[in-house]
Amino acid sequence: MIKNREYQGYTFQLDDSDGSYIKVTLGDQTGYVGINLTDGTLAAPYSWSAPPLGKPATKKGLKHGVAVGGNVQNCLTALFQYMYKQQKTIEDPKRFDPASASDALHQFVHELEEA
Repeated sequence: MIKNREYQGYTFQLDDSDGSYIKVTLGDQTGYVGINLTDGTLAAPYSWSAPPLGKPATKKGLKHGVAVGGNVQNCLTALFQYMYKQQKTIEDPKRFDPASASDALHQFVHELEEA
C-alpha cells in the first residue's frame, strides 16, 4: 500500500508492500525504514537507511542502517529529516541566481555611509 506524508512542504511516498520495511521516496531519492536486523533492541527495534549505503532492505527488514530509539514514527521522522536536507542540497544550487547576488552586493556597498 502506498501512502503520502507531508514534511516541511515536501510530499514523501511510503510503500510497505515488499516486506518488513517501508520504502520512502522523495523525488529521485529512496530511503528505507524497517526492522533493525543487525543490532535491533526493544528500545531501538527500527533503523533507517538511504544512499550512499545502498539498498539494505530484505523481506525481513534492514541489514544495515541508523538505529533509532522509540517507535516507527521516530525512525520515519529521522529519515524525513535526512532526505529533506538532501533534497535542499539538490535544489538550492538550481535556484541560485548569481546576477541577483551581484546586484545585492553592489546595492550593499552603494548604501554604506562614508567613513
